[in-house]
Amino acid sequence: MRIEKHAHNVEHSYMEPRVLIGKTVIHVEVAKDTETIRTGLSGRDTLASDRGILFVFPRPKWYRFWMRNMRFSIDMIWIRGDKIVGVTENIKNEFDPAHPHFYKAPEKVDHVLEVNAGFAKRKNICAGDTVVFNNIRPQFEIVRMNDTDKEQWNQFVERNQSIVGTFLGTWEWGDFQKKLGLHIERYAVKEGVNIAAMFTLIRYKLPFGLYYGYMPRGPVIAKEYVDAEMKYFEILQAIQEWAKKELSKFIFLRMEPPLLSLSRDFEMYGLRTPLYTIQPPHNTVVPLTITEEEILKNFHPSTRSNIKRAERRSVICEMEKEFGEEGYRHFFSMIKSTIARGHGKNAYPSETYLRTFLSYNHILNKNKPYDPARVSIGVFCGYHDGIPAATHIVVFFGDTATYLFGASYTEHLNSKVDTYLHFAAMKEAKRLGMRYYDLGGIDEDVWPSLTRFKRQFGGDEIYYVGNVDVPLKPPLYHTYNILKKMLKKSRGQL
Repeated sequence: MRIEKHAHNVEHSYMEPRVLIGKTVIHVEVAKDTETIRTGLSGRDTLASDRGILFVFPRPKWYRFWMRNMRFSIDMIWIRGDKIVGVTENIKNEFDPAHPHFYKAPEKVDHVLEVNAGFAKRKNICAGDTVVFNNIRPQFEIVRMNDTDKEQWNQFVERNQSIVGTFLGTWEWGDFQKKLGLHIERYAVKEGVNIAAMFTLIRYKLPFGLYYGYMPRGPVIAKEYVDAEMKYFEILQAIQEWAKKELSKFIFLRMEPPLLSLSRDFEMYGLRTPLYTIQPPHNTVVPLTITEEEILKNFHPSTRSNIKRAERRSVICEMEKEFGEEGYRHFFSMIKSTIARGHGKNAYPSETYLRTFLSYNHILNKNKPYDPARVSIGVFCGYHDGIPAATHIVVFFGDTATYLFGASYTEHLNSKVDTYLHFAAMKEAKRLGMRYYDLGGIDEDVWPSLTRFKRQFGGDEIYYVGNVDVPLKPPLYHTYNILKKMLKKSRGQL
């Protein structure tokens, strides 16, 4: 039989999956992703007498099955949790495509077991029987991490990084959030002795003693799980079930999984996409694995021309070993100048935020080796005729250098110092053996001129799915979104 929904790929573990009902042992194939759930037993000629196929769903719902392309009759055993809620016996392998007949359980289920017709009666299987699953679902354990785990944490994040925004999942970024007065917790998701994922959870207060949790660019998931879509969603589901038990005052979790797309069945896993994103979902990234000449060749002709113009106009770049009070004074003055020419639109964080960020994190020093498992900051200062003209702040972690903040004096714009600083940062990242230079978020509607400027560097555009919400208290989550939408509308943001 096949299901009239979606799902993927029969999966065998090292120990064969089995279902135990009383003294009856049934060896099963497990169908739990789009393709294998859709296909089921259709097209097969037989099924061994002691075997079955078990459909595993992430949560109890009404699932409809039909007999399309079936070649033998079956029994269907409907299961919710560890109890059989119904048995439909001797379903004939008959199918009329003009008038298809659907079969469904007497109540919502999360497992459906298909066996040969007559099996249930022969083994005296009926509603109310207890079911034991062996080697069906992965067993994940979520454990709290402490300060002694810092090295292991960053090594995992660096080893399993995505191209964009990985530094947001690092130990240093979590400590930086603490410095800002936020409550953070760190967790690892373990499958046996293996770590499948790690995530930093930032706790945000809501009225009436409630909270929501935010995982910046997380969870960071081991690459072998990212490559298997079903495993990935099982980890997200394990986090969801853990949160329901352990985070009783949270109404939802907001994740930023590094996925390029969501399965069309993502709502089946209890996931929702909110109205807005926290980190930009679209970024432009310049590959650094080619030669410097090839990097320049990929730039727009006007960008190459502006770099040469900057050199002719005596623009130079220096990497600061520290950021002193004079540097802060110029940087904040440059920010005011940048905001003014943007008609007063301010996209910068507060002065306290920037001072905390720059004073807490390690400033990259050209004379010392680069550690890819440690967050480092590159402070690129541009001078025009010996006068401070622009400052760029770049984060270095793993294989990616990320442009985070930048500002310049309006009177020095014609020197093309901003373009020159980006190229200087790319060359430094390449010298350190990095693979990517992330110019940051792009959005034609919100930042049209900035997006055009960044695109002229000829980078690849990376599109992540953005925020994904896990409602833990659905009615309150729905209310929260209504209020948030009304607030945004009143501010003219929708």
